[in-house]
Amino acid sequence: MIGRPLQLAAIGGFSLALLGCASVSPEGVVGAVNTTLGKASPVQAQLLTSAEAQADAHAKANALLLNELSQADAVQLAMLNSPDMQAMLASGVASAANAAQGGRIANPTFSFERMHATGELELARALSFGLLDLLTLPQRQAVAKLNVDKVQLQLAQQLVRQLSDVKLAWVGAIAANQRLLYAQQVQRSANASAELAKRLKAVGNFSWLQQASQQQFASDAAIQLATAQHTNISATQHLVRLLGLNTSQEALMRLPKKLPSIPKQTLSPEDVSAVAMDTRLDVQLAKLDVTRLLGSNTLAQIDSFTDVEWGIRGVDKKDTADGSVSQSNGFEVAIRLPIFDWGDNKRVALSANSLMAAKNYESIMLNASSELRVSYSAYRTAYDLAAHYQNEVIPMRTRMAEENQYSYNGMLISVFELLADARQQVAAVTQSLNAVEQFWASEAALQNSLLGAPSAAVSVSAATAQADSPGH
Repeated sequence: MIGRPLQLAAIGGFSLALLGCASVSPEGVVGAVNTTLGKASPVQAQLLTSAEAQADAHAKANALLLNELSQADAVQLAMLNSPDMQAMLASGVASAANAAQGGRIANPTFSFERMHATGELELARALSFGLLDLLTLPQRQAVAKLNVDKVQLQLAQQLVRQLSDVKLAWVGAIAANQRLLYAQQVQRSANASAELAKRLKAVGNFSWLQQASQQQFASDAAIQLATAQHTNISATQHLVRLLGLNTSQEALMRLPKKLPSIPKQTLSPEDVSAVAMDTRLDVQLAKLDVTRLLGSNTLAQIDSFTDVEWGIRGVDKKDTADGSVSQSNGFEVAIRLPIFDWGDNKRVALSANSLMAAKNYESIMLNASSELRVSYSAYRTAYDLAAHYQNEVIPMRTRMAEENQYSYNGMLISVFELLADARQQVAAVTQSLNAVEQFWASEAALQNSLLGAPSAAVSVSAATAQADSPGH
């Protein structure tokens, strides 16, 4: 009676040893994501699981806020400070742990039975587990590893997109502030023009229509200023949310006064075409899905037919009259009979899912280079437009403003022509700012495409400067 329990325990321990599937850890999952991104990510992701780590991250975040916040600093600040970023990483770790759990079979079942009849006491013990689960354990663990890899690739994609959102929000906040400053300049010019028109009208040198034209311009400028003020607040608060700043941290945040200049050199088509398609995250994910479904379908095909439960059983019978004990042991097998359900529908679904994964991989491979060409075209077009404004339009408008100032000083043009030219110059500068903002947005979209985490297409447009000349 002593040997049999030890034997059962040994068998149970052997079964548990067979179930050994590599466990995942938060550090392992996040570390795998950092390795996948490599140099593409400017900072290393970190899941803050302890109070000490959170306090250290908070101190580093506050240190970043002591200086003017560059785009790289904004990305690092979001990684350290944003609760949304931490929630995303924690969700990824949870999904990876659930995926790893699929590589383990259910724990064995131990049952104990005590039966009493007249003059007899019967004690029965049984240990059972799924035999097919045990036999297919290596395949289950292999599929589980592929599932974990898939979760980590998906988490890397999410991280790329989140960091891209931070970059775009940083650009948008600075651009909105610049537009606000220009709107204020336009309003000052418009108010001065309207006041002068009012005085000229009072002395009979201006018609009512001419005055109304200047007043309308001032009214439009006030509307544009109000819109720019709201846009500035909205863009800044969008950045604040992505960075996870509280009220005191928001008060410390200082952004650059203007967007960085466009680079002197851009990526060439050769640089983009040299990117290996199979290193993109979306291609890796699609390829992994094909391999994963092939492995999991093999297991599911077996399960669709039957299932086998195997166990060992020991029974002790004691005669209560004379105290004699008889022992018996053996094993039992339970087989699920495919009578009502032959699993044909399940097998059809498995086959269709495999075909879907294969065609999805083929589609992504075909579309990857095309999507990359579109992203590069948007990037290059935005660069050319921004460079045109910087090298051609703005210098030309500056020269025109100087010539008009000379003409005004020589009494060759009126003050209203001078003010109209100033408004045109402000409009050109605003359009130049929009072009620079579009470039940095398209640059972020191109970087996402190179990594295989494509974002929404960037709209590239160019507005021509319109003359805001008043009626005469």
